[in-house]
Amino acid sequence: MSQSLANLLGRFLPVDIPQSDASLLISGLSADSREIRQGWLFFAIPGVHVDGHSFISVVIDAKAAAIVHENELSAQVLAQARQAGTVLVRTAHSRTALSHAAAVWHGNPARDLTCIGVTGTDGKSTTTYFIHQLLESQGTASGFFSTVAMQTGSVLDPTGLRQSPPEAMELHAVLSAMKANHKTHAVIESTSHGLSHLTARLRDVPFRVAVFTNLSHEHLEFHGSYEQYRNDKANLFRALDKNDHVKR
Repeated sequence: MSQSLANLLGRFLPVDIPQSDASLLISGLSADSREIRQGWLFFAIPGVHVDGHSFISVVIDAKAAAIVHENELSAQVLAQARQAGTVLVRTAHSRTALSHAAAVWHGNPARDLTCIGVTGTDGKSTTTYFIHQLLESQGTASGFFSTVAMQTGSVLDPTGLRQSPPEAMELHAVLSAMKANHKTHAVIESTSHGLSHLTARLRDVPFRVAVFTNLSHEHLEFHGSYEQYRNDKANLFRALDKNDHVKR
């Protein structure tokens, strides 16, 4: 499966990008430099411990077709990219571009699901599973994803991931599997990290229903303050307004 750079990135592309670059076919995408293969699209993401921009030279050597970055690149890296024919796309926030591209890559599966987000400090995983069970008991084809487990088909599986929700590529792959298994509803544990604009992991999930459990002081090392923590949680409810008229 391949998709054009323009289809994957859309409004994130510079207005003056050559048509030959915009129509470039991409055969895979990742924010992990170790996964990049020839023809892939790499997203350079600044992390807490590792900055993806540090691996751009490695990714160019791996014959990446294009790279999305947000930091200014050195003259040496720019020259290397020109020589290799690697397309460089600078954007304000690489994670936002990744979220959009991941949804498009998987065919925007969340648009065909009634997505239910569950947020709060405590009880998210349990509440997510309870809602899933209630839907299933009423004959509704439901899938779910939580910190500890998920169900995309008929089998309950451990999540096996480092974080919840996972990065956008993994998340939309899970939603795509639900769609392929004819699920109509997806119940998603929505952590404050996933709802934060800094990570943009849940940015392209069109939530239709929001569930709130409770709120207490937690994860302030990431959010910086209780007010910001609360504000990031509230992004789930803002998504309801944003997605109220999404075509399905």
